[in-house]
Amino acid sequence: MAKAYSIYDSGNIKRMTDFIISEQLTDEELWELFANQFSEHTDVADLGWRGEYWGKTMRGACLIYKATRDAKLYGVLEKSVERLLCAQDADGRISTYDKKNEFKGWDVWCRKYVAIGLEYFFDICKDEALKKLIINALKKHCDYMIEHIGADGENKISITETSEIWGGMNSSSLLKPYVVLFGITKDEKYLDFARYILEEGGSKGFDIFEAAYNRELMPYEYPYKKAYEMIACFDGALEYYKATGEKNILRRANVLPKPFSLPILPR
Repeated sequence: MAKAYSIYDSGNIKRMTDFIISEQLTDEELWELFANQFSEHTDVADLGWRGEYWGKTMRGACLIYKATRDAKLYGVLEKSVERLLCAQDADGRISTYDKKNEFKGWDVWCRKYVAIGLEYFFDICKDEALKKLIINALKKHCDYMIEHIGADGENKISITETSEIWGGMNSSSLLKPYVVLFGITKDEKYLDFARYILEEGGSKGFDIFEAAYNRELMPYEYPYKKAYEMIACFDGALEYYKATGEKNILRRANVLPKPFSLPILPR
């Protein structure tokens, strides 16, 4: 398979990448620490975001692997995925929150990164048996949230109510991994859930997607001004467009107002 980024072979980029691999991404103690957060539920005490680290680092590491084909790196990532899968409980949850405290703080945000990390590794996974385990774990992980989050059915909580932070924009960024999972499984329920998240508007009391569609406000004028979480939501909308071809969704990810022109900068 061809390397994803041929630029890797040149100068400083190669030196920096090799440094990241040797000093961080092949540090097995670090990966063990990341995965242990899920079996120990370490985010319960302060409703924190320790659960994001495994998925964020796995995503970056998989991209590095696609560029380098580093065999040692692959082995470390595979081992970490297997460790993470062991943290899944009987209900399918892979979470740093226990059930008593779930769907608060950064819980859904962290579960999003679990799904993202597994999906990125699935893309490079060489072992068909492990790929099946990953898909089964992903489906259980995501099905549990479908069972408890939504607009229909008793005892369900709205996606924007699963966090008290940034109007639930952090939780709404769950959109993207559900679209990706639909692409892998072709199960329409994951696309339906993604559509539900879009229809909820991305934040409590303010529809960021509709605001982008209307193109009358700049994002800094939205009630919740947190760029990272907002961009993650729009990234999910773009993924939904790629999966469905719905052009109105594409426009809902264009945050520039109308009319818009770049300022003339002084020379």
